[in-house]
Amino acid sequence: MCRFPGPFDPAYVKHACVVAIGRVETYAIVRDQAARDRLLGEPGLTEEMRAPYADANKTLGFDHARLDIRIEEVLLGEAPPLLAAEWQNSTFALPTTMSRAPLLIAAIAVPGSPASATPRLRILQQPCRPAFLLPVAGDDARAVRAVLAGRGG
Repeated sequence: MCRFPGPFDPAYVKHACVVAIGRVETYAIVRDQAARDRLLGEPGLTEEMRAPYADANKTLGFDHARLDIRIEEVLLGEAPPLLAAEWQNSTFALPTTMSRAPLLIAAIAVPGSPASATPRLRILQQPCRPAFLLPVAGDDARAVRAVLAGRGG
């Protein structure tokens, strides 16, 4: 979790390989059970310290989400009609649900993705700042479009 969250920076979109407008069709939180089990196996942890790792309803910083996004318009790069992405969001807790409203989405290729395969994509998010999952009609999405058009950032 971030102690001092910063403001959204639209210029960070320059790190994206894909920027598109789309709607989240499926959203699921993926628990990292191996990380939980490793921490639960630590002999020096008190019961109070173990509690979050044992709680099946608690999302932790090493968990992530999987999203399938129906693409309506590509602004940068290439995207299939149904884009699969993951979202780490270790800065803030993952939401339990996602809006089905149109979003401006920016993603990066996951490091280590095989060059011959379709790269795995991760939602772009600068540390301690909001993710690039932006309501299309919002000021942040307009600022991102301005950066992409060369008028900002």
